[in-house]
Amino acid sequence: MAEHGDKTCAICLEEPKDPLNLPCGHSFCDGCLNQWRSRYGVTEEMRRKCPNCRARIPPSKEMVSSLILSCRNIKQMLEDNNQTSSASYDVLCQKLAQNVERVGEDWDGVTVLHDNNDKQALMMPDYIWKAIQKPFIKTVLKWINANRTEDRVNAISRPELLGAPALSVAAALAYQLTLTTLLLQLGADVDIRDSQGATAIA
Repeated sequence: MAEHGDKTCAICLEEPKDPLNLPCGHSFCDGCLNQWRSRYGVTEEMRRKCPNCRARIPPSKEMVSSLILSCRNIKQMLEDNNQTSSASYDVLCQKLAQNVERVGEDWDGVTVLHDNNDKQALMMPDYIWKAIQKPFIKTVLKWINANRTEDRVNAISRPELLGAPALSVAAALAYQLTLTTLLLQLGADVDIRDSQGATAIA
């Protein structure tokens, strides 16, 4: 961890302008850090790490705004399809309001908001989503094991179904303890978040 007393931007090596102290302790000019991030594509992991020590850094305000905009688009799509009476719509509205309140105008730009979007998640077919809820354990396991080169155990549902990973769906249903256990044994990631920011254990 770097010393907070260090008064030099580690990118331009000058006195920081609009200094931004990261949780790892390194300090940068706000502009320098944003410019450094812009060198990497949206999906690249490097933009989420400190240029000095590679510790995870907070997302930029633009990244957070993009996430909130995505949630608003899903909300609008549900409204356009007259699905405002669905439970998913209510939950999405609540989560959107919480996230806007938590990271909207008041977001300090320093708090690290963890995500696991290091790679594009595989989309789960609807029949598997339904099989998880029934539970048709053999159907789910057969689909997961049919192609082990894909990360099927961490596949997510369609955005209309909140982009939830299989483990989150199974864990949310109290009677799914067997399937939840099997998914964990196959390597399901407990930290993957759905489109509402929830994980299987939180």
